Amino acid sequence: MKLIILDLECTDSDLVKGDICEIGAWYMSSPDAQPDHSFQSYLKPLTDHRDPEAMASHEISEETLQNAPYCGGVLEDFVAWCRSVAGGRRYILSAWGVHFDIPYLRMQHSKVHQEYPHPGRSFDAKTYATAALVRQHGPNTQGARNCIKTADRLGADVDGLQLHSARDDALGAALAVRRATLILRS
Repeated sequence: MKLIILDLECTDSDLVKGDICEIGAWYMSSPDAQPDHSFQSYLKPLTDHRDPEAMASHEISEETLQNAPYCGGVLEDFVAWCRSVAGGRRYILSAWGVHFDIPYLRMQHSKVHQEYPHPGRSFDAKTYATAALVRQHGPNTQGARNCIKTADRLGADVDGLQLHSARDDALGAALAVRRATLILRS
């Protein structure tokens, strides 16, 4: 199972009002493989709407957003990257909470009048990592709120990763998936 683990940073948690302002992703040839290819880009938001809470969480500056490439072009680049690293084969999109990232990505494609090009299946990295935490620490374990802290609790090396950097969050989720796979298989 080829996985593309992605993370989005957005101008608002409401996918109708907000826009994606950063995409980060890592490719894994299988759930137990080391993540080995990455994608990262800022995107110029389509509107001027900014939710202060969302913007404070990722701290992407307005200057960075204004100088970022057009959203539609970045989405096309991301699709090309996904197809390239997967070798033209089907892949599964994964995220730390697919209930947010995948619908947001679908909506962003719609806003720029692009057909959603990714395969229909998705994989929730957070649910999978939580199962490994329960296996390792028992049912009263602290939840898996944050992908980088969870990857660390599962035994992955997360030194230097920064929370709310899309590329780093995607890597944290990928490392959590890898460690979870090794734990759940044992």
